[in-house]
Amino acid sequence: MAIGPALPQIPLVLDTDVFTAWRYRSESTERKVSEYEATHKRPPALISTTVFEALRSYERTIFERGGADKDTERGRAEARRLIELYESIPSGPSTSGILSFDKHAADIAAYVAGRLHKHLLRKKNRNLLGDIFIAATALAHHHGVATGNQRDFELIGNSLSTSHPVLRLAIWKP
Repeated sequence: MAIGPALPQIPLVLDTDVFTAWRYRSESTERKVSEYEATHKRPPALISTTVFEALRSYERTIFERGGADKDTERGRAEARRLIELYESIPSGPSTSGILSFDKHAADIAAYVAGRLHKHLLRKKNRNLLGDIFIAATALAHHHGVATGNQRDFELIGNSLSTSHPVLRLAIWKP
């Protein structure tokens, strides 16, 4: 087991659920991001997987509806604006606020996915693979995860061996 609470000195990444709540201006999420920014002098990082998941939801909606309505276009434009803003903000040891899923993250994700294979086959866990990618990328880049999805991230953290870094979680309920 390699899981623990977020520590103030460790930078965080936003899970997709928290990024979405922030984009939709959830009061509690905005407060948590502001508190984080006050401490770290920058917003929490994003992960390439979170960028994918956020944009995929808009593209799926546009495809299913046969085009984009004004609300969907506005939401997609706001998501893209935040994503572009993140590209120029360093996070922890990284020069970008968007952390890449690299070989080190792939090694961690493969380890976790191998141990959670039976969970991944269940329909109710259809988002678990994305969460594995997010957790693995955070670990590879020495970050914790801000999430409202405590159950899945604890499952991921509990599948790590003691030779892995500790998965630090900040539970931010929207």
